Amino acid sequence: ELMEGSRHQLQLSIEQKERPLAVLQRRLAIRQQRPQREAVRDAVETALEAELAQLTATMQSMHAKRDQCDRELKRMVAARQKLQDDLADKEQALRLDKTCLELTADMPATKAAMLPAMTQSPRNSAAATGPLGVKTPPRMPLSPRTVGHLRAGLPVSSFRPAQRHARLAR
Repeated sequence: ELMEGSRHQLQLSIEQKERPLAVLQRRLAIRQQRPQREAVRDAVETALEAELAQLTATMQSMHAKRDQCDRELKRMVAARQKLQDDLADKEQALRLDKTCLELTADMPATKAAMLPAMTQSPRNSAAATGPLGVKTPPRMPLSPRTVGHLRAGLPVSSFRPAQRHARLAR
């Protein structure tokens, strides 16, 4: 909003300078149409040319700033859209995680079967072999708080073993 306000102010300033610029250019054009004997370069003409140069430079500077403002606005809009999309994805993932957790928490047999495997220390299970004789990777131990929540059947809000493993491996 602040950037849009700045851009609007720049546009108004540009529009306010256009009329004086047109008047100045018209005056110089009239002076150039004078008869040969009156076509003398005097202080008035020099002042008009200096004012024209200054006004033209100011207009160019304001146009450049307005263009820069436009580019920055586009960049900010794209960044905002990316953040909104990312937030929507994360909210959807959170809803899915909560749903999965609620479904798993309601299944006592699944919870009881998962609990011993999730609480194993990686040192003790480094060479663990799965049901088909395939070596399984070691699991990260759960915190005592998480284990207590699982045993009591309470919800665990940050229960994501794969993410926890990746975070601890860093």
